[in-house]
Amino acid sequence: MMNGMRVSFLNRFLRMTAVVLAAAFAFLLAGCGGSSASTSFTWFVDNIPANLDPQVATKAEDVIACENLYGGLVRRNASGELVPDLCERWEISSDGLTYTFYLKSGLTYTGTKGAATDYAITAEDFVYAFRRVFDSQTASPYAVEFSAIQNSAAVLDGTADPGTLGVSAIGELTLVFRLSERDDTFLSKLTLPGAMPCDEAFFESTRGTYGLSSTSTLSSGSFYIYNWTASGLFLRRSAASPLVNNLRLVQNTSNTDKSAAQLIADEKCSAALDDTAEATSLQSVEYSDTTWALLFNASEGSVFTVASLRQALAGIALQNLSVPSSGLFTEVTGLVPDGLTVDGIDYRDAAGDLLPTIPDAKAGLDGGSVDVALLAGATAYNAEQQGYHLVADGEGLISALIAVATTQKFYDEHPDVIEKLNAAQDEIASYMADNQDAAIETVAAALDLDVDAVKEMYGFYDFSTEITDADKEGFQNTADFMYESGMIENELDVNTLFIQ
Repeated sequence: MMNGMRVSFLNRFLRMTAVVLAAAFAFLLAGCGGSSASTSFTWFVDNIPANLDPQVATKAEDVIACENLYGGLVRRNASGELVPDLCERWEISSDGLTYTFYLKSGLTYTGTKGAATDYAITAEDFVYAFRRVFDSQTASPYAVEFSAIQNSAAVLDGTADPGTLGVSAIGELTLVFRLSERDDTFLSKLTLPGAMPCDEAFFESTRGTYGLSSTSTLSSGSFYIYNWTASGLFLRRSAASPLVNNLRLVQNTSNTDKSAAQLIADEKCSAALDDTAEATSLQSVEYSDTTWALLFNASEGSVFTVASLRQALAGIALQNLSVPSSGLFTEVTGLVPDGLTVDGIDYRDAAGDLLPTIPDAKAGLDGGSVDVALLAGATAYNAEQQGYHLVADGEGLISALIAVATTQKFYDEHPDVIEKLNAAQDEIASYMADNQDAAIETVAAALDLDVDAVKEMYGFYDFSTEITDADKEGFQNTADFMYESGMIENELDVNTLFIQ
């Protein structure tokens, strides 16, 4: 849950789409009986591929094309295992932070209609591809996937030179990745389009049209572009193979009322997305590991119309939030990330508080939308007076202590501010001690309480500004409770928190 969440979700969707394609290939070949004759595969896509720049391709049809048009360092075989593609082998350091790939020699890119080119595939092409991924001008969706690469965040935000990125070439055929943190999925991520090689000289020669036409695209994979028109994208395999030799990505324009199973049975296509959930003997892959959508403006009667429920779900999500240390991710404040605007209005600003406040929780009780609420202070007192029942409190678990906190850095750099704050607190505490009745009346007016209610609650509070041993013990009990409850990851000695 971060600003990069959309990209990660999208890439998961695209990877699943590619799995469907692979499954469909397997089905087709099973029907061909392993014949060496030329075979064709027709895939019905929602739209004709429009952008074959692998570092920026995001739409499903573009990614399907890229995954067949470009070869990478590794690929998955028919069993789903990662095997060498453009490399002969690779090595991973014992700490998991260094990946070294040894490329095959003599590899070259293929042009339109299978034309040979003088563009050799070298380690520098991968270096350039990843520099493009982390160039802010590229706006690559794959940056989040490779955030573990050393200095990636600094290069992306322009505070570090691209040459410091943890991707380097040692000669023409040796490529080294250095990670700032271990990523056990790194090898599998190298099958994504963003990790495909890009020849710098050819890229510059296209003058901003790279991957947008057949003449500005080079193939490094099993297929090359044979034709690319408004009718579809047509790919052919570089060499004769018992596998599919012709891949066609076309739109379903004349059979839109038919299911994928019907289209395949009628030999209109070899594969298509199917959202009917109809029983079929065809091989398929289910989409099951992600959230498809966030629902807004839920219809009347939906449980999601209850604000407190939506807030509770968001609260659970945020409690389990984990932000990688790469610097590419920022912590989100809700299920809907910051920066989302509709008609120029920021959603987070318009939506208001993410989590329910104590007054909101009390309102939920009064309105009947919640059965239990966490209340405190004056709100809790009023609830008891209304007849609500106390279910549980923190007695014996935590101490209701309030502290003003600062960092050591701020304390050292702004001693004047600290001194003024302490003086103001001491002055307030002294006034309250000397003018208790006036203080009670002020509090009653501010909280909209009866004076008698404030008098009853007044004795529950200690307004001293001194930190006593008993206070420290109370803080320690709270810290121990939070650790034992899994609210914090490490045990805490509260004595380390106090500035002496």
